[in-house]
Amino acid sequence: MRIRVAGPAEWRTWRELRLRALADSPASFGDTLDNARNRDEATWTSSTATDPARVVLIAEEAAGWVGTAVVRVTPEDRCAHLYAMWVAPDARRRGVGRALVDAAMRWSRFAGAGAMALTVTERSPAAETMYRALGFADTNPTEAVRPGSETPCRVLLAQLGPLVMGVVNTTPDSFSDGGKYLDPEVAIAHG
Repeated sequence: MRIRVAGPAEWRTWRELRLRALADSPASFGDTLDNARNRDEATWTSSTATDPARVVLIAEEAAGWVGTAVVRVTPEDRCAHLYAMWVAPDARRRGVGRALVDAAMRWSRFAGAGAMALTVTERSPAAETMYRALGFADTNPTEAVRPGSETPCRVLLAQLGPLVMGVVNTTPDSFSDGGKYLDPEVAIAHG
């Protein structure tokens, strides 16, 4: 299995996967199957177009696409928002969801986000458990998954680790620390 970015030429496969997700878990998304079915080719193509603030990630196996996640970074608050997260039923409990979220978090850091937010329905305890294991915490507000829906969802937030840039030291005492500060968290704590 690998995680990669979907491109505009793959809009038909992206559409098929998204429709599968909406049919499989209709109460879990802000979108509906009927709305998605009625979108035209231009809308589907533009949803996978190159955009520095948005990406469609897919999980791919030899047999085809088995999962998806969409990430959008809002520049005002430098927060990434995870949407459309779904793993095909036959690929669940194999680390696909975790791999998608890990990839989404990495992409978000490089896009300049300091945090990632998502909503998870109260009917998806397995998904919520996975998100919490990946560092997401409840922000306490609950909201409907979409207008007119009675399905409540929690808003979860994870702080993303800093994007650490290296500095080349060419003085005679280069690397005199013996590599103690190669771990980003240790280096930041050291100052």
